[in-house]
Amino acid sequence: MRNSEKIKAIGVRMREAREIAGLTQIKAAKELGYRNSSRLNKIECGTYSLNISVDIIVASAKLYDVSTDFLLLLSNDWERDAKLSQSRDIFNFLSETWASHHIRDINAIKELNNRVSVLSHSVQVYDEKIKDCNFAIKRFGELNPTFETEMLGGSRLLNAIHAAENAVFNAKALLRRFKADCKISGNSLQCEVFGGG
Repeated sequence: MRNSEKIKAIGVRMREAREIAGLTQIKAAKELGYRNSSRLNKIECGTYSLNISVDIIVASAKLYDVSTDFLLLLSNDWERDAKLSQSRDIFNFLSETWASHHIRDINAIKELNNRVSVLSHSVQVYDEKIKDCNFAIKRFGELNPTFETEMLGGSRLLNAIHAAENAVFNAKALLRRFKADCKISGNSLQCEVFGGG
């Protein structure tokens, strides 16, 4: 970076620091010992033809409560206190990490919801089909009263339908329990997603 570019960049940093501190250019100029804001304006615009003195950099850093490294382009961190800067960095890292984990968790819950919805729908379809089978078997039994005892496999067919009926009943109970557990857990998002809230 050429000297003129550095002076302009330092001027930009001086203006940023002043704005961070909430000072007008006139107020800051008086605090820095200038009679008016003309020289500070030239420094901030990068048009000041002389080198900016170390005293002005140090005084500005104190006035604006920023680090001299920030004003001299040695750091993008304007904090003077290393512990505050480190705390802010840790906070930002934790916030970003929490946000990415939160998004990951939301996506996992959505995927789980999709799977539970498919499962719930499938159980409902099986329940309806089992009811249709029971109705058909009952009607078949009315038309053929001895089919269960005299027809080969009749008893086994009835047992299979009753086993399927019990399996669907148990699956529905497990789904109800799962939805109730979501509601009890206090996770309103899960309750909404799984239809339990």
